[in-house]
Amino acid sequence: MIPVILGPTAVGKTALLLKLAMRLPIEVVSVDSRQIYRHMDVGTAKPTKSERESLRHWLIDIRDPDEDFDVKTFRELALEAIEDITSRGKIPVLAGGTGLYAEVLMKGLANVPGRNESVREALAELERASPGSLRKILKAIDSKAYGRLHENDLKRSIRYLEAFFLTGRALSEVQNEKVISDRFKVIVLNRSRSELHRRIESRVEEMYRQGLMEETRELLAMGYTANINALKTIGYAEMVQCIRGLISSQEALEKIKCNTRRYARRQIIWFRRYSGLEIDLSNLTESCAVSTLERTILLVWGGNYG
Repeated sequence: MIPVILGPTAVGKTALLLKLAMRLPIEVVSVDSRQIYRHMDVGTAKPTKSERESLRHWLIDIRDPDEDFDVKTFRELALEAIEDITSRGKIPVLAGGTGLYAEVLMKGLANVPGRNESVREALAELERASPGSLRKILKAIDSKAYGRLHENDLKRSIRYLEAFFLTGRALSEVQNEKVISDRFKVIVLNRSRSELHRRIESRVEEMYRQGLMEETRELLAMGYTANINALKTIGYAEMVQCIRGLISSQEALEKIKCNTRRYARRQIIWFRRYSGLEIDLSNLTESCAVSTLERTILLVWGGNYG
């Protein structure tokens, strides 16, 4: 089976996998809806160029921030990557924190109609006329999707509403009817709440030191507007407010920390649906954590390794 390593933001996935690459012939297929974008490095905690040279990561830097990208395309590219990796005798490791991407990859696409531009434009116009209205409608017709999606994720909110208006059924309900392929096995990485919050705060402060503000300025200077979905990402959205003089840099940092903690909570809730293997990293040294993950991956990969 193919290991799918999921965990909330800042839990330590990338660092562990880099260490693990010294012990196992792995390549990583990124399950992250923001690391797909070029020019967005600091704010997405993307592995550095040197880190990607030591451990190959797939599905990173494959789109510009204003290009469309959906779960169907992700699934197609991820499956192609898996086949390429296995054809060379290596172990594909799916790793990230975007639950919807993992869900579609492991279960397949729900049997619902494709894009309907008329419905999408009507929904977008409704949101323009009354900001926040789509969130209210989503809460009424698909409470599960409402709880999973970030309030700024207009793109996916429209998709869930589009599916409902085309089929009369909540997309979350349709998705839950599909089962995970026995080709995949989920490994969830966790930490205690207090430790995860400390790591989130440290990560946010480090992002700021590494140039999150400057990176956001550069994106705006390149012509990308705050209205595109990519720049509504936590971190960039708050920096845009700061650049516009609406909040101070300290207020922006506090908002990023708060919003990231909320996002991590939603990720943790999402990952609870999977009856997989779980590794609590809270009381493990780094070397012990790497050894534990190594044994778990080999257990999942089974007879296909060696």
